[in-house]
Amino acid sequence: MWKVFLVVCALCFAYNAVYALDLNQASATELVQIKGIGQKTAEKIVAERTRAGRFISFEDFSLRVKGMGKKKIQRIKEQGVFIDIPQNEQPSTVMPQLGEKIMYVRPKKKDTTH
Repeated sequence: MWKVFLVVCALCFAYNAVYALDLNQASATELVQIKGIGQKTAEKIVAERTRAGRFISFEDFSLRVKGMGKKKIQRIKEQGVFIDIPQNEQPSTVMPQLGEKIMYVRPKKKDTTH
């Protein structure tokens, strides 16, 4: 009986590991496979990541991608979506937790009219 239980647990773990998806690496095609992320949202995520760099937290993700609130982020997290940041790219300041109010200032676009 324990062997069957362990096999089922292992299969569940393997299923979740296979479907884990890093927001900083995923393509628009991969993002569309996540329930709650449509084609337009997937394209916005990739475009924002290309424009301003990696997401450093789900708070950062929520601020930079319109329509990503607490509930939607919780739902996509439950599906195996995560944000991975290599150790050498860890922010030096402590990021607030999701839900705390912070001020976010978008970086200015470079002036190309010279």
